[in-house]
Amino acid sequence: MRSQGKRPGAKSSFTAVAPTKSVVIDGERVRAIRSCLHELANVLTGTMIATGLLAQRLNDEELKHYVEDIGEGGERGSALVCEIRGHLLAGEQAERLPGELLGEGLPSEI
Repeated sequence: MRSQGKRPGAKSSFTAVAPTKSVVIDGERVRAIRSCLHELANVLTGTMIATGLLAQRLNDEELKHYVEDIGEGGERGSALVCEIRGHLLAGEQAERLPGELLGEGLPSEI
């Protein structure tokens, strides 16, 4: 998002840690999590749009950097929402595949 150099100490990248074991979540909890993710995505989208519009109107370069940092935080949050959705989707698909356990491959008794 930022076209100029970063301020000293500003974070420039995001690394997600992959889960180390599988977790079983029932359908009701999955729906609740999906609903929360949807609402969080809406908040982040609004934040990213507002920061982009604000950055266009600001003349103060230092303030633009702060606004861009907020927008970058929104983008990282949005990436996390997508990652969590992907984990939920992978879990739902694994439940539909007979003989497959989420995160553990095929059982030996096939």
